[in-house]
Amino acid sequence: MQELPPLSEFLASAQVPDYAVTRHMARKESQPTAPSFARKLDEAVRKAEYQERVLQRTPFARLARRRHWVRRFLAEQGWLTAQVYAEGFALPELRRAIGDLHRFVVKPIHATNAWGVMPLVRSGEFSFRNLFDDREYRLVDLLAALDAPMQRYMFPNLWQLEELLLPPDGEPSPLPDYKVYAFQGEAPLILQVRREAGEPRYRWYDSTWQAVKTGKHEDRLDPETVPPVNAEAILESAREISRILPTAFCRIDLYDTQHGVVVGELTPEPGLYHKFDPLVDLYLGVLYEQAELRRLTELEEVATLQRTNSEDRRVMHCS
Repeated sequence: MQELPPLSEFLASAQVPDYAVTRHMARKESQPTAPSFARKLDEAVRKAEYQERVLQRTPFARLARRRHWVRRFLAEQGWLTAQVYAEGFALPELRRAIGDLHRFVVKPIHATNAWGVMPLVRSGEFSFRNLFDDREYRLVDLLAALDAPMQRYMFPNLWQLEELLLPPDGEPSPLPDYKVYAFQGEAPLILQVRREAGEPRYRWYDSTWQAVKTGKHEDRLDPETVPPVNAEAILESAREISRILPTAFCRIDLYDTQHGVVVGELTPEPGLYHKFDPLVDLYLGVLYEQAELRRLTELEEVATLQRTNSEDRRVMHCS
């Protein structure tokens, strides 16, 4: 059974892998259900709800929403994350929270899709330049600009200030976000997001940094976007992080900075996961199933080793 090629090659050949059509002899007259990334995520969402509501346990998908838990977990594993200067304050407390900070990012604690996020550089005592739209904001205007998405998207009035990460050249500028789809040591797909003036721009890459189309964000793809300076470090970081996570799949947000790779968020349940083209959905579905099997095999091996050690200790005690 052959290994999957990089996604760009897979899409060019459109050849369904042997793994996807493997079937039980009882189904010799019918095709098996094909692997599907969307179906696996649907299943993961159901299981997380059951784990939380019925088993009374906190699933990893819920822990990953808690930014302080993610920062602590990653720091314990030796990974860099952005420093947090202040958190848990309401907008009227923004001036006090900023203090004499020169550059920082203000963001809501409970929001997605970069709603309310602003990377800011001080330009005066009470004025700041927003790197996303390159506009100057007085403090009063800044408060109004942050309040608008909060009212529109109805997220809580809880905010944080964190370190403004700089690109490898050290110049303050909007930093691209690399959202890596990772499966227990495999990193087959990367979404590059650039948030500058106007709408965000996207580009998809496979594991060889070849641009691909996936069916998502087709109207906002930016052919001028190029891979990061430290492209291989981005991929290797995603592979290593995915191996220590208690899940077959997680989207890992990474930044290429002047201090190396910095980890942003962990997202085991990304939005619109059901919108990929059929071939991409199949490809990611295969990788999801195989990652589940690798993780289960490792857990079984650990359990077997523990049983063997326990039995050896009993034999030694009896002798």
